[in-house]
Amino acid sequence: MLRPEMEFAAPLEDTLVLYRSRESVLFGRKDTADVVMLPLSGAAVSIAPGVEARLHDVPDGLRVEVTTSNGIRVNYRYRDEAAGVLRVDILAEGPVPRPGARFEVTRRYTR
Repeated sequence: MLRPEMEFAAPLEDTLVLYRSRESVLFGRKDTADVVMLPLSGAAVSIAPGVEARLHDVPDGLRVEVTTSNGIRVNYRYRDEAAGVLRVDILAEGPVPRPGARFEVTRRYTR
C-alpha cells in the first residue's frame, strides 16, 4: 500500500529532511534532490499520477494525508519525542475492509 511516491513522507532507508516555512513544509531526503512541498492550508497537491497529498497543522503536530485514485489512504502523524527524536506514525488503509487492508507502523528519526 505504501507506493514509492509516498516515500517522501517517511523514508524507510534514508534521512528525512523537513523544512517548515510560514506557508508550507518541504519534505526531502539527504541523498536526493527530489522534494515535495505541501502548503499548510491543507490544499491537495498532486505528487504523482493518481496520488494526492494534503498537509494539516494540528495541535499535536503535523499530519499528512495521501490518497490514491484506487482508494488507498495513508496518514502520517509527526510528533516530537524526547531527546531530539521525531516520531512518524503511519496508518495505511485499502479501499476494501478485509484482512491485510489496514496496517500501522511507527518510524523514528533522530535529529
